[in-house]
Amino acid sequence: MVRKVYSYPGIAAGDIQVKVGRALIRVPFANGYIDKKMSRPAVYSTGDPVMQAIIENSDLFGRRIFLLNAFGNESERREQDNEVTLSSGTEHPEVTSWEEAVSVLKSMGAKAVNLRTRESAKGFASTHGVVFPNYNYE
Repeated sequence: MVRKVYSYPGIAAGDIQVKVGRALIRVPFANGYIDKKMSRPAVYSTGDPVMQAIIENSDLFGRRIFLLNAFGNESERREQDNEVTLSSGTEHPEVTSWEEAVSVLKSMGAKAVNLRTRESAKGFASTHGVVFPNYNYE
C-alpha cells in the first residue's frame, strides 16, 4: 500500500470538494497555518487508492492540490518520479518577473507541468516554501 500526502496552499484547514462525474467528494485538508510572513499549506494523507485516483484525476490536481510525498512499497510508487525535493523556506529577492520565477523553480527541480499557469506556479512555490518578495504573480 502506498500512502500519499497532498497539500492545498492558501488554507489552514477545510473540506475541499472534488468533482467526480456529477458527485462531489469532500477531502478534509488540515494542519496548515497562515500568518503575515509565512504559511504552510493544509495537508491530506490517504492510503486509499480510490481517493488517490479521485484527487489525482481531478481538475484541481496540479493547480491547487499538489502531491507532497508518497510512502510505501518501492515497486508500487509510480508517482515517485514526479516528486520534487525543494529546499524549504528559500527567498529569492532577485526575481522580478514570471520568466525568472519559472527559471528558479525549474533549477530547483520543479517539473514544467507544475508551472503552466501563474496560479499553479504560485501554489507550487508556496507549497515548497519558496518566496519571491519582489514579484507578485500578476
